[in-house]
Amino acid sequence: MALAILVGGTAWGALAYLVLVESPEGWALVAFFPALALALAGTAAPIVRLLHNHFILRKRRPGPAAALRQGLWVGLFITLCAAMQLARQLDVALVLGLGVVFMLLEGLLQRRV
Repeated sequence: MALAILVGGTAWGALAYLVLVESPEGWALVAFFPALALALAGTAAPIVRLLHNHFILRKRRPGPAAALRQGLWVGLFITLCAAMQLARQLDVALVLGLGVVFMLLEGLLQRRV
């Protein structure tokens, strides 16, 4: 979890630089989305781990790798929503469908392990 916090903090710094210093075109626009995904994943992973520790019984609790993977799902989901909003393609049905697909993929991965 310390690595997730470090990556998240670094990515938030990169996002701050991109938003405050660079113009929103060219390489800055391309670098914005991976930085956003890493920042959100680094922020969400410790929160997901905390939720696992609080709400799931000890014998059924997934490990820290599952929390990191779920944090990455959160980062990817929000980044895809932001990219689709930038392209003016985002609507409620698409958000719900994408969320259901990500939850099904995570459920499949948990069943497989």
